Amino acid sequence: MSKNGSIKEFILSLIIKNNPNIINPLIEGEFCFRELEKRGMYVDVYGLESKRNIPVFMENQLNVSDPIHYKKVKRIIDSIEEGIVIWIAERFVDKYVDDIYNYLNFEIAKPIDFIAVTINQDYLVQINELNQITQFEAWQYISKGLIDLPVLSPFDSAKIIPKGFKGKGIEGDNDANLVSIKGRNKYLQQRLREKIPFLFNLHRSRKLENRQFIVGAGRTDIEFAISLEDGWGRAFIKLRTANHQHRELLGEVKSTIKTSTFLSDMDFVFERNSITHFIDSKLDVKTKIEKMAIAFEKMVFVIVPITDRKSA
Repeated sequence: MSKNGSIKEFILSLIIKNNPNIINPLIEGEFCFRELEKRGMYVDVYGLESKRNIPVFMENQLNVSDPIHYKKVKRIIDSIEEGIVIWIAERFVDKYVDDIYNYLNFEIAKPIDFIAVTINQDYLVQINELNQITQFEAWQYISKGLIDLPVLSPFDSAKIIPKGFKGKGIEGDNDANLVSIKGRNKYLQQRLREKIPFLFNLHRSRKLENRQFIVGAGRTDIEFAISLEDGWGRAFIKLRTANHQHRELLGEVKSTIKTSTFLSDMDFVFERNSITHFIDSKLDVKTKIEKMAIAFEKMVFVIVPITDRKSA
């Protein structure tokens, strides 16, 4: 799957996140959204059917079902003990759906329902239009309800969960703590995702065991480096590039920051290839994370519409 294709699927995930009720008829219950791009499982949309307390896992695809997405759905089924697995595609090859049906019915014994769902083909036009503007602009349309919603239709299913079954729900993330570098970064990433759900690369940042973790700013070779405590004890958010072709773009960002009233309460250090905002390193970890989340949200609102701008 190309990055462009993944971004289009992510746009559909954002639409589901903001309109969880469109999933209710499919699961014959009440869908409560929990997370996009679930860590460790690469699930597009993760949530809960609240009436039966059963976790819901969604895989989105905007073309014809293929071996790659089939393997992803199969991997989800293998990695969970209970749940509802939804695979959304433009249309389905019967073989993949039949294989999953037979796998759930005859090869494993788990309370897992599987639902293959088609999306109306004309909706891909709207997805493409949203993909032609910046992520920030697309989120404004989605979050303010200025778009049409997709028509999701059940294609086939395997209903295995017994009637009256009550699930274990969603377990807490025991890995998230404020002691280890990885634990602090995971908590910070969670807070950033909550504040800026539309930033695709924020959901794809995986290397959280380092003192800095990287979030792409919208195009190749320009990125945010975020650190709660680097080797010199500093906490910061840095926009940087090593590509001399982006210096003009970085110059535009610098000028915009200097004249922005939205960022007037923040201090920045401007260097040739970077722009840095420092957070008080003397703050306790949780306060530092909250300050950083607020600062990053403001920076993204001003910077990403420039760095994510589509080329003419």
